Amino acid sequence: MKLSISMFIDELREYEPEVHCTSFARQIDTARFYEEGMEEAGNVLYVAEAARTIHNEKDGIVCWTGIDWVYLHTDHIVAVMNHVLQLINRYASFADQCFEALRSGTSLPELLSIFEQSFQVPLFIIDSSQYLIALSSSLENDPRITDFTRIHNSKGNEDSKLLKKFNNKYPETFMNRRAFSLPADIFPTKSYCQNIFINNERVATMIIPLFPGIDTLSGKENLEVFCPIMEEWFIQNRKEDAAYLLTSNLASLLDGNNSAAGDLIRRVNLFGWMPGDEMRVLVATNLSNQMYFDSRLSQRLTAEKDGVYAIPYQKRLVILCNFSLQPKEQIYSLLQFVLEQNYYCAADSFSFHRIEDTKMAYEQALFTLHVRGDLTPGRIYASGDTVLEYFADTIKQHVSLTLTHPIVVQMLEYDKEHKTNYAGTLECFLKNERNHQLTATELYIHRNTLTQRLSKIKSLWNPNLEDAAERLYLYFSFFF
Repeated sequence: MKLSISMFIDELREYEPEVHCTSFARQIDTARFYEEGMEEAGNVLYVAEAARTIHNEKDGIVCWTGIDWVYLHTDHIVAVMNHVLQLINRYASFADQCFEALRSGTSLPELLSIFEQSFQVPLFIIDSSQYLIALSSSLENDPRITDFTRIHNSKGNEDSKLLKKFNNKYPETFMNRRAFSLPADIFPTKSYCQNIFINNERVATMIIPLFPGIDTLSGKENLEVFCPIMEEWFIQNRKEDAAYLLTSNLASLLDGNNSAAGDLIRRVNLFGWMPGDEMRVLVATNLSNQMYFDSRLSQRLTAEKDGVYAIPYQKRLVILCNFSLQPKEQIYSLLQFVLEQNYYCAADSFSFHRIEDTKMAYEQALFTLHVRGDLTPGRIYASGDTVLEYFADTIKQHVSLTLTHPIVVQMLEYDKEHKTNYAGTLECFLKNERNHQLTATELYIHRNTLTQRLSKIKSLWNPNLEDAAERLYLYFSFFF
C-alpha cells in the first residue's frame, strides 16, 4: 500500500511538524536512514538529521521523498524512524486485514469497522440516492447519526429540501475523484468525503464525520487509500445487491428490477427532477468495432442538475434526459457534438413523464437503432419517424394495394412537374403539429413564405387539416 508524505503527519504531530509538500502523491512503501551519497528512490521516505541535508541551517530531523519534505522539532532520530515504520506497518496490516476480509465475504459494516479500528475514526456510507446503507460499529447507536438518517432515509421523503439545497450548492462534489471536505451544511458536522465509482458511475460516498474529539489530519488520505478496497467490495457483491442497488439505479431498472424505480426517483429528485417532467431515453452506440468509450463518455455527459444522466450499459451508452431542466435543443446540440467527435450515433425514445416508463422508452430507442440502415456519426434518430417507416415497410411487404393518400400522390406528381416542394412543406407542417414558426425554421423560409405555400396547398388540393384521422393518414403516407 503506497502512502504520501502528508499521511505521516498524524503519527509525527508530537514533533510539531512543518510540512512542505507539492504533490501529495502516494508512492511511499518503505523508509530508510539517509546516508551521504545514497542514490534516492521514489518509493522511499528518507530520514536524516537536518544538519546533514540541504536544510542544514536548522537543528532537528527532516523526512523527505523527492521534493516533498517535513521538518520535525526533535533530535531523536531513532524515535522518529520508529514512528515512521509503525505507520507503514499499520497501513500494511490494515491492507492485509481488508483483503482477507474481502476473500472471506465480509459484510459492508464489518469492512467499515476495520477502517475505524485501524485509524480510530468512525465512518459511514451513503448510496447514490443519499440513503444511509452502512455504519462502522461506534456509530450504530449514535443519535447524532441515527436521528439524522431516520429523517432522510425515509423512502417517502423524496423531496428533501435540505438534500436538494446541498446538491445545488455543491454539485461539483458528485464527480470528484479525490477526497474532499464539506462544512456542516447537511450532515450534523463537518466531514471528509470520498466518492466510490464503478464503471465511472458514482455508486456511493464514504463519510468521516468530524465530531468533537475526532482529530485526524490524514483523514482524506485514509479515505483515498480505502477507496480501492471499497470498490473491490462493490464489484464482488453487486450481483447479489438486491437491497442496495449499488451498481446503478438506472441499470437495475433497465434490467427489469422495478423496485429500482423508487431509488432512481429519489436520486434525480434531489437534483431538481420533478414528477411530470418531460423525459426521453437516448441509446448511443459506437460505430467502430475497435473502440468503446462508453464509460468515459458517460462521465463527460452526466450532469443530473442539468437534466442529463448517462451510464454505460450492455456495450452502449444510455442517456436519460429531462427537457424540463434544460431545453431539448440545448441537450441535443451538446449530445450531437460529443457523439460525432467520438464516432457515436444515437436514437431517442418517445417522450414520457414517469421514471417507471424508462425501460419501455429504452426498448423503443434500442429498436430504432436496430431497424435503421446506414448510421451516421453524430446523428440522433427519432423513434417516431423510425416506427412509422417500419410500419410502412411492413405494410408494403404484405399488401399489394397502394395505400398512399391520393392528395399526397397528386402533390408529389405536381412537385416533380413544376419543381416545387409542396409535399415536403405539408409533411414538415404536419410533423411539427401545424406550428408555423417551427415549420418555417426547419424549412429555412420566412413565415410569410410558409403562409403562401399553405394557401396554395389549400387552393390546389384542399386537405382537411382539422380532422385528426385525415392528418394522420396524410402524414403516414409520406413514409410509403
